[in-house]
Amino acid sequence: HMARIDGHVDLSAIDPLLDRLALVGGPDAPLRTLSKGNAQKVGLAQAVLAEPELLILDEPWSGLDVEAHTVLGELVAETRERGASVVFTDGNSGTFEYSVNGVTGSKPITRQVFVTPGTVCQ
Repeated sequence: HMARIDGHVDLSAIDPLLDRLALVGGPDAPLRTLSKGNAQKVGLAQAVLAEPELLILDEPWSGLDVEAHTVLGELVAETRERGASVVFTDGNSGTFEYSVNGVTGSKPITRQVFVTPGTVCQ
């Protein structure tokens, strides 16, 4: 439930964010009743609503529909614009390039690290 977000959160921002992410099921739906993509949207909303200084996302595009990929890229850009750092993992660098690079605004991505079995390269 979205009401279980810890920390200082502007509760008036929950519904607009969930609308933006196009959550199916509504903010009162138990997570176990949501699809993987919609549960992922709830997790993203919980993560960004707290406005952390360091946002860590593990495979954030997994399970999301194409429209939500764009919104996620926007959320990453907005988080960076307010001065926070964003770290995430993704097994498909093409998803990253498509979703984030088009919306990074004036703050370019400062470092990308691609890891393959046995090597680390920048």
